[in-house]
Amino acid sequence: MKKITTLLTIGAAAIGIQSASANLIINGNFESGDDTGISSDYFFRFFGPDAGAGQYTVVNRLQDFHRGIAALGSLSGFGGSGFYYAANGASSTEQSPWYQIINNPSITLTTDTNSPVYYRFEARVANTVPYPAYAPPNLAFEIQVDGGAWNTFTETPLLSQQNQWILTYADTYLVNTPTSLGFRLRNLATAASGNDFALDNIYFGETTLSPSYLAGTTAIRSAGDIENPSNLASAVPAPGQIAASLVLLAGIGGYVFLKRRKAVKAGVTAAA
Repeated sequence: MKKITTLLTIGAAAIGIQSASANLIINGNFESGDDTGISSDYFFRFFGPDAGAGQYTVVNRLQDFHRGIAALGSLSGFGGSGFYYAANGASSTEQSPWYQIINNPSITLTTDTNSPVYYRFEARVANTVPYPAYAPPNLAFEIQVDGGAWNTFTETPLLSQQNQWILTYADTYLVNTPTSLGFRLRNLATAASGNDFALDNIYFGETTLSPSYLAGTTAIRSAGDIENPSNLASAVPAPGQIAASLVLLAGIGGYVFLKRRKAVKAGVTAAA
């Protein structure tokens, strides 16, 4: 069964529980569940504790997704009450476990690059398998402007500590008004055993309004102009192309749905 959900965004206003004035990412803390703002090349697992590779869900108890891994504490102190994204990593690095495209975002442009208006992308990620007994995930976030190339602008160090939330972030600025901004996660690990991870509290908005900045624990980490950030990503298929070409597998214990979701503005589906 193919499950498709659309999300209506109107400028900076959006349907969701988070304040769009601060965070342009919809349902970045996953408190609205799996039907709001999530697009993925992975298969959505409806229920069952024995998830296979390339499957994900939204839970507040990790063992409900995979009983072979230990508990993971929630990030309820960062704007949610405990739900987060959990995935059994796929062996293909060309799949996007999570992505979101925002049309016509409300952005304050930088007119002087010597004194930029910084926007921060941040997320918290966790390795959910023991290391070094099992291979950890290798996660990188990428950004796309106006449907162009996907560029890496923040990467997460080796996630050697099991079930520990790690902050990854970068600050950037915009000198041109974008018609769309795309964000996606890539897992560069290919191990069939291990390679599982969790994701929570995804944010993109003004740096001075970001959770980590307000907590006073992070300095500016500039990636420069958002249209030409540091570290270009290698070319991979657009999000959704991998999932759309796969056939749903049977006999995996529990219900799994193919889920490809896109953001929509004024009834027009955003390009992935």
